[in-house]
Amino acid sequence: MRIRIHPAFALYLLSMAVFSSWRMTLCAMGALLVHETGHYAAARLLGERIAKVELTPFGGVMTCAPGRSPSKGIRGVCVAAAGPLGNELALLAASAPAVQRMLGYDGTQAFIMANLAMICLNLLPVLPLDGGNIVFCIGYYLFPAGRLLLLLTACGMLAGLVLVLLALYGFILLGTLNCSLLMIGGYLMLCARRSRAEVLAQNLYAVVQERQESTEDIRTMRLYRVPQDTRIHALLEPMERTSCAAFVFEDASGVHVVGEKDVCRFLLEAPSLTLAQAWAAKRKPGGETQKKS
Repeated sequence: MRIRIHPAFALYLLSMAVFSSWRMTLCAMGALLVHETGHYAAARLLGERIAKVELTPFGGVMTCAPGRSPSKGIRGVCVAAAGPLGNELALLAASAPAVQRMLGYDGTQAFIMANLAMICLNLLPVLPLDGGNIVFCIGYYLFPAGRLLLLLTACGMLAGLVLVLLALYGFILLGTLNCSLLMIGGYLMLCARRSRAEVLAQNLYAVVQERQESTEDIRTMRLYRVPQDTRIHALLEPMERTSCAAFVFEDASGVHVVGEKDVCRFLLEAPSLTLAQAWAAKRKPGGETQKKS
């Protein structure tokens, strides 16, 4: 598992330390640690493979390794809800007299505020927040995965815009700029769009199944020219933009056209390979795509 600290997260903590207090900064880090520990514990208990955790201004973004749709159903709901649940348990712990004596009055209030903010923000029903993941896990069985993701990520960008506008409105009305709200909203807008491709990759089995079960006899095909080192799972997003897709790439042996049927097979067998590697493996004796870890 890789842990990545986004520069915006460091800037967020720095702005909080400068414009708020060191106590609030420490409590925010503590709330984030509790939140991510809840996600990680639930994922490990359910046997999910965590590929990456990225620390951002609104919390950590946990990415599961591509596989058999780790985000769907009750398993995905449990992993997504475990983070806010961890913060809820932290709030219950903060009500204990022993904890209040250890933290002091100001420390207890800051700890409560940090955990409340983490819960309220992450339960918004938008991607890439936990609330959006919960909605996706439930809606997975009711709506096409690609369209559902498009809606949830669009709502995520809208939520980020609202937070930015609230920060600016407060600055105009009160003369004080809430840097935390501004940074959280701004990064949420950027991260929401990117999360669509990541969740598609995590749930590639669902997307591939939708493509293979399509009953349309006549579909408009869109041809994409891509580099030969493009990862197979990166083709999911352009596939979702049209009802039928094909991909053209060029290598030392010439120009190749890869149809959607082959791409779906590559996705199920070895999504981490590059397009050129998968195509070369297909042409080997036996025709089986070789998996690469």
